[in-house]
Amino acid sequence: MAIQNGKVLGLFAPSYTLNGIEEHLSESTPSRTIPKLLEMTERSLQILSQNKNGFFLMVEGGQIDIAAYGNDAGTVLHEMVRFDRTLKLLFDWVNKHDDTLLVITADHETGGFGFSYKSPNSTPPLTLSGPLFAKTPYESKFEYGSYQILDKLFEQKKSYEKIFSEFETIDSKARTSEHLRNLINESTQFPISLSEAQEIMELYSGQEPSTFRFRQGYAPFLQTTSKGNLLASPSSARLGIRKLMEIHSKAGFAPDTRYGPTLNPELILDP
Repeated sequence: MAIQNGKVLGLFAPSYTLNGIEEHLSESTPSRTIPKLLEMTERSLQILSQNKNGFFLMVEGGQIDIAAYGNDAGTVLHEMVRFDRTLKLLFDWVNKHDDTLLVITADHETGGFGFSYKSPNSTPPLTLSGPLFAKTPYESKFEYGSYQILDKLFEQKKSYEKIFSEFETIDSKARTSEHLRNLINESTQFPISLSEAQEIMELYSGQEPSTFRFRQGYAPFLQTTSKGNLLASPSSARLGIRKLMEIHSKAGFAPDTRYGPTLNPELILDP
C-alpha cells in the first residue's frame, strides 16, 4: 500500500475477499496481496484525514453474516476478533481527534449466537455473606462456555463454507461419508464420527450442492422449523453449547436462543 494521498480505488478480489480464518492464516505470508481489514482501515484514515473539510468512512466486517448463516462458530469468532482489532485502531485514532464521531452498529442479527446456556440444576445455588443474600442464595441465571472452547474454535483452519465447497467440487464417486469426515476433522478441533458424516450424507442425498449446508427442520439439532446447518449439530455436541438455528431479521419471529451440554430435546423450551 504505497499510495499516500489522492483518490483511491482498491479492488483486491473478484468477489469476497479473505474471511477471518483465511486472513489470520495468511497474515504472515510474504507474498500476501490482499490487505487485512485493519490495514485497509488504517490507510483509509491516513488518506481521508488529509481533507481539511473532514471525511466520512464506513468500515464493514461483513463476512460474519455468512458465518452466522452457516452456524459456523469458528469463523464467527475469527470475524469478531479481526473486527475487534480494527475497532481498537479506530478508537485510538478517535481518542486523538476530539472532532470525530465513531458509530458502531449492525444492520441485523443472524443466528442468535451466544456463549451461554442454562440447564436444570447445572450449578447449585451458593450461600453468601452479607444482608443482600441473608434470605436468598446466590444463583446465576446462566452458565458460560469455557475459554478452552474458544481456543479450540480459534484453531479452525477452514470455514464451513470452504469445507463443503471443496467437498462439492471433487468427483462424485469420491464424495463419500469417509471423505467428508476426514475433510471436516482436518479443519476443525471438534471431530465428527463416521456415522455422523453418514447422517449428513443421507440428508444431502438428492439435494442440490448449494443446499447441502442447510435443511429444513433438522430435528436432531433443534426441533424448530428454522433452517439449520448440518455440521452444526454434531459440532454443538462437542462444544457443549447450543446455537439457535439460522434466522435473519424476520419481523415478529424471534425464537428463543437455546444452549446446553445436552442434546435432549425435552430440555429445550419453546419461547
